Amino acid sequence: MTDEFKRDAVASVEDRGYPMHAVAERLKISTKSTYTRQRLFSRPVKVV
Repeated sequence: MTDEFKRDAVASVEDRGYPMHAVAERLKISTKSTYTRQRLFSRPVKVV
């Protein structure tokens, strides 16, 4: 799987608000893999 695919999975959760388990099921990957991708590919939170 490409990094772009992984980033899109993370964006599905963070930007579009889909539940982690739903994204994992749709992509046919484990929930653990989805959490790992989130940790690796999520964007830093801006501090105001």
